[in-house]
Amino acid sequence: NFRILLGDASGSVGTLNLGTIEGGDAEVITLNPQGLTVGSNGTAQSAILNLNSGTLTLGGPISKNPASSANATVNFNGAKLVAGADGISLVNGSLSSTFLYEGGVTVDTNGNNASFGANLATPSGDGVEPAAGGFETLDGGAGYLREPLVRVTTDGFGSGLSAIAVVTDG
Repeated sequence: NFRILLGDASGSVGTLNLGTIEGGDAEVITLNPQGLTVGSNGTAQSAILNLNSGTLTLGGPISKNPASSANATVNFNGAKLVAGADGISLVNGSLSSTFLYEGGVTVDTNGNNASFGANLATPSGDGVEPAAGGFETLDGGAGYLREPLVRVTTDGFGSGLSAIAVVTDG
């Protein structure tokens, strides 16, 4: 079994994309107990793992080499992560950043004891920021049975925006 390394040379920038945002059913399997190392070399510049769709089966963790100064980032946006061995941490806390995008991540223990040791964060810049510093409510209304429709328009920047109204005392 081969080991997968990203950012494995001095000053290097390594990126691995599994699937696309549009979908796909690519499958990558590595049962090596050392797993997939994002930021392998001590002097690599950066390493990015984009898990957009498809399935990644691991025999060891997604991790960063502790001796590496690389910015090691994993982006989850629709892929499935499968434990290919018992007693592993699928993603450990050594990574620089672990982001959870709209597509999310599906974790399949595959009947094994497995953990997920990284903290998932929301990426900055992927939210809705109001123009002119605030949101405007023209008429707050009253007596809602459920959340009202929220329509998001843009000035040409951004796409696929959505919002949910949170009603209190309504």
